[in-house]
Amino acid sequence: MTYTEKIAELRATGDMNAVLAFLEQIFCAPENQSISGKPSDYLNQDDATQHAPPAVLFKTFVEGFKPAEVTRKVAFIFDEAEFAGVIRPMVLDPKSGEWHDVEGTRALLSEADEEMQKFRPFNCLHFLIGAYEHGDAVILSGHYNPESGEFTPGYQLNAHILGEDESHEDYDVVYALKDDDLYRFTYEGDVIDREVLYLDLKATLFTPHLTELALALLADERLARFPKAFPFHILFSNQEYSSGDFRYQAPPLTLEALEAAGVHCVDLHRESQVEAQETSPAEHYEYLKSWIEDCDHASYTELLDLCRSHREAFDLLLAEAHELRRMNVSFHVVHFSRALWELVDLAPEEVVAFQKALVANEPPPYDPESRRTEAQWWLNHGDNAALILRICEVRTPEPYRDTMAEDFTRAWQRLVNHAHPIVRLIARDLRVMPRGTPLGDVEEEGGRPIADDADDAYIADAIAMLDLMPESFDGYWGLWGFTMGRLKELGPRAIAAAPAVEALLTRYMENRFDDQLANTFGQVLFALDSDHIPDEIHKAQSRYHTQEYYKEWVKRGPSRAWETFQTAWLENAERFEAPELWETYLYDTEAGHRFFAEHLLELGAVDTLIDTATGEAGPRLTRLFHAFADLKGIDDRVLVALLGSLNDLDETYAEKLEYARVAELIRAFERDDDQAPTTLARLLELYPTNPALAFIAIDQRVRNGELASAMRLLVDTMRERTADDLVYRRAFHDFCHDPTLSFAMSSENTFPFFWMARRAFQNANFRDGQFSKDLKTLKKDRFFDVFYTGTADHSDDQIATWLDEARGEWTFLQEIAARSNEDLSEELETFDWPVASAIAARLVNTGDASFAPALADFFERVADDEARRKNLAGIIWPLASRELLQRPAFLAYIPTFVCDHPSPLITITREVLVGLEELDRQDLIVRLSPELPAQAAVSCFKNILNAHIATRAFDLAEALFARLADGMTEIVPDWLLIQNNRAVLLIVSGQMKRAEALFDEVFSKDFRRFEPRDPDPTAIAVFGNDLDQQVIDVFQTYYAMARFNQACLFALTERPDQAVASLEVATARGHYSAEKLMAESDFASLHDHAGFQQLISTLEGGQP
Repeated sequence: MTYTEKIAELRATGDMNAVLAFLEQIFCAPENQSISGKPSDYLNQDDATQHAPPAVLFKTFVEGFKPAEVTRKVAFIFDEAEFAGVIRPMVLDPKSGEWHDVEGTRALLSEADEEMQKFRPFNCLHFLIGAYEHGDAVILSGHYNPESGEFTPGYQLNAHILGEDESHEDYDVVYALKDDDLYRFTYEGDVIDREVLYLDLKATLFTPHLTELALALLADERLARFPKAFPFHILFSNQEYSSGDFRYQAPPLTLEALEAAGVHCVDLHRESQVEAQETSPAEHYEYLKSWIEDCDHASYTELLDLCRSHREAFDLLLAEAHELRRMNVSFHVVHFSRALWELVDLAPEEVVAFQKALVANEPPPYDPESRRTEAQWWLNHGDNAALILRICEVRTPEPYRDTMAEDFTRAWQRLVNHAHPIVRLIARDLRVMPRGTPLGDVEEEGGRPIADDADDAYIADAIAMLDLMPESFDGYWGLWGFTMGRLKELGPRAIAAAPAVEALLTRYMENRFDDQLANTFGQVLFALDSDHIPDEIHKAQSRYHTQEYYKEWVKRGPSRAWETFQTAWLENAERFEAPELWETYLYDTEAGHRFFAEHLLELGAVDTLIDTATGEAGPRLTRLFHAFADLKGIDDRVLVALLGSLNDLDETYAEKLEYARVAELIRAFERDDDQAPTTLARLLELYPTNPALAFIAIDQRVRNGELASAMRLLVDTMRERTADDLVYRRAFHDFCHDPTLSFAMSSENTFPFFWMARRAFQNANFRDGQFSKDLKTLKKDRFFDVFYTGTADHSDDQIATWLDEARGEWTFLQEIAARSNEDLSEELETFDWPVASAIAARLVNTGDASFAPALADFFERVADDEARRKNLAGIIWPLASRELLQRPAFLAYIPTFVCDHPSPLITITREVLVGLEELDRQDLIVRLSPELPAQAAVSCFKNILNAHIATRAFDLAEALFARLADGMTEIVPDWLLIQNNRAVLLIVSGQMKRAEALFDEVFSKDFRRFEPRDPDPTAIAVFGNDLDQQVIDVFQTYYAMARFNQACLFALTERPDQAVASLEVATARGHYSAEKLMAESDFASLHDHAGFQQLISTLEGGQP
C-alpha cells in the first residue's frame, strides 16, 4: 500500500489521532533521519547543525499548534467578519434608519443568494488549509454536490479563522521541510513528496479543531436561521485544490445526527431547510452561464445539458453570443464560441453562421473619446481581434475546418495587412501559434512567442513601436511590455533599435532616476547585443548587488576587443612595443581595462607592457595600468613598473605604488639582495613618514648587530612621531622607564619596545613564515600598535612573559652573541630561561643537526614546566624532531604538542607520524593514536591505518576507527573513508558478517548532497574554485573505494553477481582500470563470470 493510499484509508475512519500516529511513524522512522545539504556544510559547524532531524521537526509542529478557543472564533464569525452582516435576521427601516428584528425563523438573503438557493442551496462549510509559511485556514460557505464532487462557493462566508499566531514553529523549520532539499522521507520504499507530507501534517493537526468549529457554528441559532439543505457537509482541502480533491470529508450531517449530538436548535434548522424548487429553463440558464469560462467545471457540463434538453436555453446562449459579437469589445465571446461548437449538432447552420460572422469581425476603429491613448487602444483591440481569431481557429472541430478555412484565411490577411503596426505584429505572432500553446497575456512581457518568420518588415514594425511610447514612463505593462518584449525576443536581429532604446532611456530618466527601470532598459539593450552600455545602466548597479545580465554585458565588449587584440598579438607581438598601438586595441571602459589586465597576465604579455611603460602612456594605457593596480594579488614588480612609469597619480594609486615599493623592498631583504640597503635609503628619502619603512630601517640595524644605533634611531623616530601627541609620548617614556620625559632612555630599556613592535609587524604581515602583502596591514604603524593590540588586548601575565623574552634576547645579543655555537650548546642549562631559549633559536637557525641531541636534552630538563615545554618544543622541532621522537618525555607530550604547535594541527601531526614511520616505530603510532585529537587522527588516517596493519593490530584499529566514526556523521566525506577501512579490517580478520553489516549501514545513508553535478561558474568566478565540487570529487573517490571493497567481500563469500554489481558502481564512480580488477586476487573467482568479463571488456574500450 502506498503512502497516499494508507493515509486516505486512515482518514476515511475519521480518527485523526490514528492519522497523526501514522505521520509520526514517518517522521521518526530511522531511515528518514538523515539530513542532506551542501557538500561543504561539514566545514562550517553552524551549517552542519542548524537543521533538526525529522523526529524533532514533528515534535516542533505538534507542540507548536496551540489554537485559540472555538468560542472566540464563533463570536468573530457572527459579530465581526463580513458574514455578520448577512447572518443577522434584521431589516432596515427606511424612515427611521433603524434596524429591526425580522419575525420568523429565516435570515434575509441577498438577491444573488436567493437565486443560488434555487440551484445550489447552502449545504457545506469548506475549510481551505493553506501551505504558506506556518499554515493558516479559511472557512467558506457554499454548496457541495456529492455526485460530481464540485464545491461552489457562495452565501458570503469567507473568513480567515486560523493564523500563524496559533502555529508557533520557526519559519526556518517550515522552509527547510517544504522547500530545501534537506530531508528525504520514504514509506514502504517509496519517496514521499515533502510538500504533500507537510500539508498532510498541517491538515491532520487542524482538522479536529476545525471540525469542532463547524459543529459549534451549526449549534448556534444564528446559523440555524440561515436557509440550508441537508445532509450538511464539512470539507477540508488545500487552498490550491482541484474539483473533488479534498483531503478529508467529515461524515455528512443530517438533522437527526444534529439532534443526537445535543444541538438544541434543530427545530430552527428544520424550519429554515430549503426544499427543491421548480425553475424555468431561462432562469436555469441565467444562473449557469457564469460557468461558461470553466469548461472543466460540472456546472459547464450542466449548462450544455440544459441547452440540449431545452431549445429555449440554446436560443438564449446563441442570442447572447451574437450580442457579444456585435459589441466587438470583449474577448469573452470565445467562450460562447466554444460552447456553440460543442452544441453544433443541435443547429449546425446557425452555429456555423455565428462562427463565420465572428471570424469576419475586425478591430473597431479608434475612438478619440476613449480614455486610452491611440497606441493602447490598438494594443487592446488588435490583440482582442487576433486572439479571438486564433482561438476560434484552434477550437474549430475537425469536420468543420474545411468549411471555415477560407474565412480564416481572409480574416488573417485583413489583420496582417492592417494599417496599424501593433495589429500587424500581433496578427503575425498569433497566426502561427501551434495548437496547445499557452496564450498568455499580451501585456505580459515575453508572454507570447515571436513569429518564427519575422522578416525585415516585422522587425521594422517592432522598432517603429518605440515612436509610439508615451512621453514619460507609465508602467511595465501595456505598450512597454509589448514593445520591449518583442525587441528582447528579436535580439541581435533588431540591433538597429539600440539608439532609439537609449534615447528613450535618457528621456525617461530626465526627471527621476529609477534603477529598476534602468536595469530593465539594460536587459533590452543586452538582448539586442549592443556593446555600448549607457551611463544610466552603470549607475543602476547597486553597491551590494550587481545584476547578472550586467556582469556578462560588461565583459562582452571587452571580450570581443580582446579577441581582436589577441589575434594581432599572436601574429606579431613585437608591434606592441609602441604605446600608441596599445591605445588602439584597448576597450576603454572600467570593465574593459579590468578584463584586459586579467587576460594579459594569462597571455604572458606583461613584460612587453612593462617595457612599453616609459612615461609616454596615453589616457587608455594609463587607465589600463590603474586596472592592474586594482587586481587582487598583483605582483609588486608589475605594480611598481606600471604605476612608476606614470607622471601623475591620484592619492589612491600613489599610495598603492608606495606600498608596492615597500613590499618589493621586504622581499629584497628576504632574498639577501645586495641592493636592498640602497633601495631602503632611497625610499626613506622618497617616503620619510612611511611607518613600515621606519620599522624596516630599525630592524635591519638590529639584524646587522648595530643595537645601539638601532635603538637611537628608534628613539629619534618616536620623538618625531609623538611630537604632537603628549599622551603617546608619555606612554612611550613609561614603557621605556624614562621618568624624565627627555628621551634619555637606555638601549636596554628601549629594546623591549622594539621587540613588541617587531612581534606586531611579523604577526600582521607574515603567514607561515611567508610575507603576505596586504595594504591595510602594511600601512599600520606598528610602533603605535604596541599601545593597542600589543598590550591593551592581553593579560598582564602574557605581557610579562613577552617582556621576559625580549630582555632575554637583549642579553643574548649583547653578551653572548660573540660566543661559539658549540660552547653555547654545551652550556644551555646554565643560562636563565629567556637567554637559553634565544640560544636554542640561534642553534636551530644554523640548520646543523649535530646540535639536535643537546636541544633534546635541554627539552627533557624543562619538560615539567608547561609554558617552557610548549615554547621550546615549537622552537627546536624543525631541527631536533628525529631526536625528540626518541625521548620518552617528548613522546608523552605528543598529544598536547600537536595542539600547542603554531603550525596547523594536521600538518604537525603528519610530521610527527611520518617521523615515527622513518624510525620504524609503528608500535608507537598505534599506542599514541587513541590519544591524538580526533581531527588530527581523521586527517592522518592513512598513517595510522598503515601502522596498525604493520603491527597486525586489527582489532585495535577497528575499535579506534569505530570511535572516530561515532564522533562524525555521514555529511563528512572522511566518515565514509573510515567506515570503509573499518570494513576492510573486519574482512582481513575474517569477520565477514560484521563487515557486510557495516557496508549495509554505510550504503543506507542519504548521500544526495554528494551527487555529481556541473561546477558552479559563479563560485569559480568569485572564489577561484568550486569548493562543493572539490568535496564531491573526494567523496566520489571514497564511495568508489567502498564499493570496490564491498565487491571484494562478495567475491570472497562466493556471491559473484553481487560482487559484479558493486564493481560496476565502483568503476562508474572511480578510476578503476581493467588491469586493476584483473590483478586483484580477491576477484580471481570472478574471472569466468559473464558479467565480470563484460565489465572488463567495457573498461578496455569494448561495447558495453
